[in-house]
Amino acid sequence: MTSYPAFKKITIDDADFLRKYINNQHFNCDWAIANIICWQDFYHVEWCFLLDHIIIRLHVNGGNAIGYMLHPVADTPQLPLIIDLLSQDAAAFGQPLRLLSLAKDECNMINHCARDPFFFDNDRDYEDYIYRSENLKTLKGSQYAAKRNHVNHFSSHYSYSYKPLTANQLDECLRLETAWRTKHFAHETEMTAEQKAIQYAFQHFDELKLIGGTLYVADQLIAFTYGSEINEQTFCVHIEKANTEYEGVFSVINYLFVNHLPEKYLYINREDDLGLEGLRKSKLSYHPYQMEPKYTALKSDAMMHAIINIWTQCFEDESDYVATFLVRYYIPEIAILRKVNDLHAAMMFMIPFDSELGRVFYIFGVATLPDFRHQGLATSMLNEAILHCKEHNINYLFLIPGNESLKIFYANFGFEDVNLPVEFMVDFDFGTGNPEKNKAMILPLKDYSFPLPDTLHCKLF
Repeated sequence: MTSYPAFKKITIDDADFLRKYINNQHFNCDWAIANIICWQDFYHVEWCFLLDHIIIRLHVNGGNAIGYMLHPVADTPQLPLIIDLLSQDAAAFGQPLRLLSLAKDECNMINHCARDPFFFDNDRDYEDYIYRSENLKTLKGSQYAAKRNHVNHFSSHYSYSYKPLTANQLDECLRLETAWRTKHFAHETEMTAEQKAIQYAFQHFDELKLIGGTLYVADQLIAFTYGSEINEQTFCVHIEKANTEYEGVFSVINYLFVNHLPEKYLYINREDDLGLEGLRKSKLSYHPYQMEPKYTALKSDAMMHAIINIWTQCFEDESDYVATFLVRYYIPEIAILRKVNDLHAAMMFMIPFDSELGRVFYIFGVATLPDFRHQGLATSMLNEAILHCKEHNINYLFLIPGNESLKIFYANFGFEDVNLPVEFMVDFDFGTGNPEKNKAMILPLKDYSFPLPDTLHCKLF
């Protein structure tokens, strides 16, 4: 009889065992041991060894959704049983099974052998950038002319030195990182998840088998970087920080670091861009050899099919749009549904975001099947959402009404028509399809006197 998965919190003591069993045939940075262990607090990482598979359990993006990474994913008789056991584990958290960081061939295996259907999705924001080491070492060709100019300009203007990074440079590197973060994110006062990951990496530098480099002008540290091996031919750059007052500094630290890596690494993974426009532009400017997609698979259930049924009858969105929403954001606790005679007849979602107004909930996808409208179902769901947010100390609710008549309806609940522009900082259209029409009504749940921002920027909580 197969035992129930026995997960335990990951520690540095697990590094050698994981390294023994994880043979990453893909370029996926999520399977770098250093990433798994250094980010353990943010992602609440736990793991177990189940039927010859390493299973990583974590909180997706540090939020409430639970996800699982499997290694290896193999088309064997064991896989259906593993999926069943992990489905039971996810159900203990009140969630559907969500499998993370899958390659395309792994999705095909799961789709082929699973007893129940899955939805699949790849988010461009989380695709890894893979480069040929030789290109980054030589910067040959017209496509790298700007990079060569940055390196040459830096070399002609500064007397610099490159040194290998060592664990005893933690304080110096953290000062540099803090100065950069203060310049760009002056409002952040607490230690960030990335800073904690950096600190942990330095504390266990040798055990994690990290390789790093530093750049100095005179005796001042102006850049540092480090990473670790993904597989025998691929090195992953985890962190790269620099003082941007020195023009071209990122091009230089990247160039010098790659040239000091062992020759065996034919490929460099520089991880994803998180959908950040500036970071995407920078990574594309190095002309990646390929992008490494990382798929998420969500095991479907009756509730999801009820949501799809309501959605497709009430909105004009394609079924792929609904499936993408479910894979990326759905957990039962964000959904409110109403039944009539055992049929799911109405739905709405409460999406948590961080914004200039603090933690806010976005009312999204309010819909009632045509045969059940004007029976108070939407009113009931909105009242439940407002009560929920008050009980959980949420600052504001907001929504984007689809037309003028809906503004009148929502005003009855206290939503104010402030015509506040909203920008969603995610790779998914939560709005109207036209950014210029994404204007919010808001419901303050506390007594606030400070002015509203010019635009509400919403990042996933």
